[in-house]
Amino acid sequence: MRFPSLGVIALFLLSSCGPTDVSSDSSFQSSSIEASSSSVSESSSSDEGPLSSSTDGTSSSSISAEDSSSSEAEALAPLSVIALEMKSTYGDSFLIKQGDFEILVDAGTTVDGDTVRSALDSYVEDGVLELLVLTHFHADHIGGMTDVSFFEGLSVTSIVDPGVVASSKVAENFRAMRDELVDGGSKYYPVYDLLNGSDPGKKWEIAGHEGMSIEFFDTGFSRAPGTSYGGDQNNSSLAFALAYGETKWLFAGDLPGSLEDDLVASIKEEDPDYFASSSFNVLKACHHGSKDSNTDALLSFVEPDLVFIMSGLERRNKTSQGIVDAQHPYLTALERFRAYTEEVYWTSINGTTSMVSDGKGVALEMAGRTEDYYYEGEVVDREAEREATVYESKYYLAIQSLA
Repeated sequence: MRFPSLGVIALFLLSSCGPTDVSSDSSFQSSSIEASSSSVSESSSSDEGPLSSSTDGTSSSSISAEDSSSSEAEALAPLSVIALEMKSTYGDSFLIKQGDFEILVDAGTTVDGDTVRSALDSYVEDGVLELLVLTHFHADHIGGMTDVSFFEGLSVTSIVDPGVVASSKVAENFRAMRDELVDGGSKYYPVYDLLNGSDPGKKWEIAGHEGMSIEFFDTGFSRAPGTSYGGDQNNSSLAFALAYGETKWLFAGDLPGSLEDDLVASIKEEDPDYFASSSFNVLKACHHGSKDSNTDALLSFVEPDLVFIMSGLERRNKTSQGIVDAQHPYLTALERFRAYTEEVYWTSINGTTSMVSDGKGVALEMAGRTEDYYYEGEVVDREAEREATVYESKYYLAIQSLA
């Protein structure tokens, strides 16, 4: 077990067991996660709607920034954020799960479609996906789900996306799929409407899931639903935070640095201590760890205790020549992260990674990557890097030499 150097006082200890119906995909064998004191699957379900108007053969590590010795507050059921290993060069897709409430955020490229669907089969045990979030209309976020057959056997309760009309074929296919889901009973919420007062509003309290809320934020990109937008779709990336107990998680798709400033300003306007008030903060790296995103302004506001990065290795970097090209995540972004935390992980190093929170800290379980890369002419041992931070990886050594 890996113990990060964060001045850990209390550890959130986990055991794991597999779901009864497990996908044949090696990333998800026996991948359901339980806390030692409270099983994810044991959370009570609610007859009310999900919104209120007001993991397998893995290695694990624990990170916490809070003393959990007090027994005054009842322990929260564990919340899991499962970052899926992407096989294509780019790609984002992760699942959020607490009890019987699941959120799918993006679906990678067409290459990653089977991986994403396998995750849904493993984790959405009741057949109901409560929320689907598409951060923006780029093929590496949407390509895995462009036909309604992708959700066969599942019902999707709610859908949130940027609401703009992008001209690409993949975006057109997604909109057609979304319309079919809405015809079948799903509720669709363009993020612009949520930010501008439409029910259920920008902050969602999750009924029956105490301690959990989702809040959408203004990024400075403001387009009414149905507006045609032919510019860089990264600009339209929606941003939201997940609050759980004393932890906060920030997700902002491929938001560029110029709009990160607007995002920070909009959150500060309502609560300048939004992240300072939590005991543990997690950031999903913007734009796969791009050098032009993840600005000092964003990082100094969030002050992340943990960063996770999603993208696949470039094809050229998988060859016996080793790492021959700088790629996402870029060295400059990694160095900015390092000013705040050493706990920076990348799914192309660690494989599918489950981050499990008790509301105070986060425990990690890494499945190990399924793709190889080379360093100095030799394949880098997958198992040796299963729990490694980016800074402990051969990849980091390679891109330093390319700088």
